[in-house]
Amino acid sequence: MSNGKTICTVCNYIYDESLGEPRQNLAPAVRFEALPEKWRCPECGSNKDMFQPCTCVSLSIYEQTCVSRGL
Repeated sequence: MSNGKTICTVCNYIYDESLGEPRQNLAPAVRFEALPEKWRCPECGSNKDMFQPCTCVSLSIYEQTCVSRGL
């Protein structure tokens, strides 16, 4: 089951298909699998082989939890 997010196992950058990657002129809705083989992580330069499906919670949910707990 895919949520449209893929994470770089080197630097933890998350490619979110719903957002695309403006720094690389990738429009929203471009699937990770459709990225060119030469595509690289915009943060660390790793190739696509270093990415895995991401099943993490969103940062906004995490931040709300921390605030509500006084962290």
